[in-house]
Amino acid sequence: MKYRITDETRRLESGEILHRIVRTDGGSGGFVQSENNLSQAGTCWLHGDSLAYGEARVEEDAQVYGTVSGSAVARGHAAIHGRLHDHAVVEGDAKVYGNVGGSHHIGGDEVIYGNLD
Repeated sequence: MKYRITDETRRLESGEILHRIVRTDGGSGGFVQSENNLSQAGTCWLHGDSLAYGEARVEEDAQVYGTVSGSAVARGHAAIHGRLHDHAVVEGDAKVYGNVGGSHHIGGDEVIYGNLD
């Protein structure tokens, strides 16, 4: 187990209650709605006050500095600095600095700065 869910919470305007995560070594992470949002495998992580909720998944070695929600998936070595939502998937070495939603699939070494909804 690489992290645990704490009692520290954050309520979103939409009503969801998220919980702060903490690494087993004590390092603080972002907020998840449930353990289903962040895999215990790999080096994937939610940094700072980043968020993962709904049916969203952060897997493998993906790093989140923003928000992953809906049924979106971040995996591989993806880095999410903006917002990933709906059914969008970002994988490989792709980086998102904007807003990616809908059913967009971003991979390889693509870098998204704008909005894809």
